[in-house]
Amino acid sequence: MSKLKFLICFIVISNSAFSQKQLVEGFVKDGDQFLSDVKIYSANQVNKIITRKQIGKKQINTIKTDKNGYFKFEKLKINDSLIFSLCNYKNLKISINDFIKEKTIQLEKEDCTTKKADSNYNLIAFIGKKISVKPLIKNCCGAIYFSSSYIATYKIEKLLHGNFTSDTITFQVYDHNGTPEFSRHKNVILYVMKREFGNFGLGSQFDILYKDTKNNWFSPYSYFYNKSEADEMKIEPVTVNFKNKIKFKLSENPPEPNIKFFPEPYFKIKKKYAIAKYGFKVEDIILMKLNYFKKVYKINP
Repeated sequence: MSKLKFLICFIVISNSAFSQKQLVEGFVKDGDQFLSDVKIYSANQVNKIITRKQIGKKQINTIKTDKNGYFKFEKLKINDSLIFSLCNYKNLKISINDFIKEKTIQLEKEDCTTKKADSNYNLIAFIGKKISVKPLIKNCCGAIYFSSSYIATYKIEKLLHGNFTSDTITFQVYDHNGTPEFSRHKNVILYVMKREFGNFGLGSQFDILYKDTKNNWFSPYSYFYNKSEADEMKIEPVTVNFKNKIKFKLSENPPEPNIKFFPEPYFKIKKKYAIAKYGFKVEDIILMKLNYFKKVYKINP
């Protein structure tokens, strides 16, 4: 998929040679076509809100390009930056000083069809506790690839991989089937790509966690989520004495998949349920997932 690019022409006017305020105006274009509804906001204002933990409580000061692709941003501080955002395109953050130096900026179109992640992304994995998962009004990249877009905020109970300084993280996530499946579970391992312009959650990649009687975390053996990687890496699940009974409802029609999906000795079949008897240690889950990400997402975590 070829990358389309915005051409953004900026005119930066200083109120005076010694002024600490700037007037920035210009046009946003895609080739020769002027683009409307490009969202533009001050990076300093966003950072201030995040620092004060007021996300969702205070509206960020934003403007949009008009039908002719024109925008005008007044009274910006000399050390400020602007962020340009439009669905299906990569965000661009640029400082006022760079406006003055460059005058012409290009934005790259977001390729929504690829699973290959930017090699500069920093993957983190953590045991998370849900604070909120809310739908976004706008869906970028089109319903042909993603049916729903959500913004999730989680408390980081324990960081398992990567670097992250806060105990709370907010990230965007897409899901084909509506509300992300991971949000329906109390304790999960989540995988998030840290990016300069916002974090992106790998929504289909998560691991459900349960505690044993000694308060250690384990993820039950799963035909869907961890069998193939466990087989490839020769990692064996262990017998777990779960604190609470972990059971999965069996299929009644047809019953044949039950043998495949809930094999012995990993599960004990009792009436209409499969009861988990084996699980993987958290450290083994992380090893398996990192191996998977290298193959599928083409990243080196």
